[in-house]
Amino acid sequence: MYVAYATAAAVIPANLLALLLAAGATALGYPLEAFSIPATYTWGNLAADVFLVLLFAPIVETGLMALFIFIMRAFSARAVWLIGITALVFGLSHSILGDTLAKQIGHAVPTMWAFAVYAGVYLVWSRGEHDATMGYTMATLTHACYNLVPVGVRLIGSQVVG
Repeated sequence: MYVAYATAAAVIPANLLALLLAAGATALGYPLEAFSIPATYTWGNLAADVFLVLLFAPIVETGLMALFIFIMRAFSARAVWLIGITALVFGLSHSILGDTLAKQIGHAVPTMWAFAVYAGVYLVWSRGEHDATMGYTMATLTHACYNLVPVGVRLIGSQVVG
């Protein structure tokens, strides 16, 4: 149940941030290309997307995040600082996914919020009676559940063909 609550804590604010960014971009005259959905999917593209977004990304990115937090603990053990710097670094690293500034900002800012939640989950579950493995597992599950949203939106807004 914890993963469901943590996922909601990541998904709802991140998507509200995305909507606010879209509204701001529209008000400034930018097109909403940052939120475009492919018209069709092939089964191969769908399988690759599911593998990358639901399995590979949560496992690898959360592992890198845990390593980053481990290294940053040498500088400070304060949870707020660790969460903030982790969110900033991993959110900005996602900005490379966009080919325009609007797409970069539209992807990086909501991702910062999500990584703040993942970092918080990791820190909560890797202390006390739990260990770093439990923190990693809970953060990875939260990350994978969060990533269900874009895959679901793409599936709803697309047609799977051939």
